[in-house]
Formats: sequence, C-alpha cells, structure tokens
Amino acid sequence: DIRARVSQQLQSQTNVVYLNVFHRGEWKPIDWAPVENGIANFKKVGKSVLYSMSFTRDKKNTIIDDPFLLRSDGTMQVFNGNEKATTSLTLRNAVSQWTPKGVRHLPAKFLAGSRYILYHMTGNWKQAGVVECNKECDQVVVSNVPENRVYILVNPNPINGEHPERIFTVQNGKQYWW
Repeated sequence: DIRARVSQQLQSQTNVVYLNVFHRGEWKPIDWAPVENGIANFKKVGKSVLYSMSFTRDKKNTIIDDPFLLRSDGTMQVFNGNEKATTSLTLRNAVSQWTPKGVRHLPAKFLAGSRYILYHMTGNWKQAGVVECNKECDQVVVSNVPENRVYILVNPNPINGEHPERIFTVQNGKQYWW
C-alpha cells in the first residue's frame, strides 16, 4: 500500500488523487484514491515501480509532487533533489519497444548529427542539458545536472510521431530505466 499525505492547499482543490506510471512519453493514471483526513491510500500497488501522483485540473492530469520509487521492501525513495546540488552524468540511450507481452527496454546508440535534450522532473519537466552528437556513440556526458531526480533524454524528432524514450534515475553512477 501507498499512504500519501495530501497538502491542505491541494485538499481545497480536489478530493481525489491519482497514481501514475510513465508510459509512451507521459505520466498516465493507473489508480485513484479519495483524500480522507489529508491521506490518499492506494492499495495493492506494484513494488519496484516508479510512480507520480496527480489530480485533474482543467481536464488535464497535473502532477502534484516529486516522483517516487516504491521499493521491493515497501519503503519509498522520493526523487526530490536540490536544484543547487549538481553532478555530471554519463548516460546511455534506450528506447521502448511495445510487444504483446509488454514493454522491452532496448539499448540504442546516440546517432551522429543528432541533438538530444535532457530533462529532469520537478513537478513538470525542466531542461537540464543538451547533447549534440558529432559521431555515433554509446554514451554521452552531461554536466551540471541536478542530482536525485527522474530524468528523460529526448530526441526532439520523434519516431513515427511518438517518443519511445524511457525515464530513468541515476544512483551511484548507474542508470536505472523505468
């Protein structure tokens, strides 16, 4: 279960919050919970999954807090890094492939002559850096990136009109795809 506190300010705007996962380029609601006494209780949720919470504003899904990982032991890790604490990230690229059996993470090269934009999640996506690839390569380095965030590396020229990019976190220099 996930027991999430809901701020007084948000309680004045909604009495229902949604639990989201990132799918095909956006956060999508997978569950909802009523807000009771400042708490939203999501039951029987998957572990080892990265989530965000949202509410509906003007018929749009509006993220209300930092994304968090529900670990396999039931504890939560919130990705709420400090904007002033920055690091350099060595990144690999990946895309999603949707199959009848689910989503597969596939390694992908950075293409020569391509431009990629790194974003980090702070309620909304905020640009953290730009990567210009002069030659095809397996990894790139992006400097001055806020630590302890959820990231996405986007090719501004989507494939077939879709963004197959995966979100990821970086812990102890290792990239984790979600």
